[in-house]
Amino acid sequence: MSPTEVTSSFEEPIEKATEQAVLRIEKGETIVVETRVPPHQAGLLLLTGGNLAIMGTVVLAPMTTIAAAPSEWPVWATAGIILCQLALPILMIMRTPPWRSTNDNTS
Repeated sequence: MSPTEVTSSFEEPIEKATEQAVLRIEKGETIVVETRVPPHQAGLLLLTGGNLAIMGTVVLAPMTTIAAAPSEWPVWATAGIILCQLALPILMIMRTPPWRSTNDNTS
């Protein structure tokens, strides 16, 4: 394998190295999602990928809590856990910096 080849988790050469930032998600051999952006946008790509992963977890967490909560638990305890889980996206939105245009010359 040459130093310019990139390998996947299946140890097969998939492409030549580029200057672009790449986010590649593989689920088995059939589902592959790949996004490419210019190098100066790599931080935003990672932030977006992390936010998407957390948002997916936030959607699944309340459903898992409802399914796993023992029947002898009080309803207020289960509802409190679910409210805490749903507060996470709000905190993420408040913490995430606003999107900025790459052509913004106001600084």
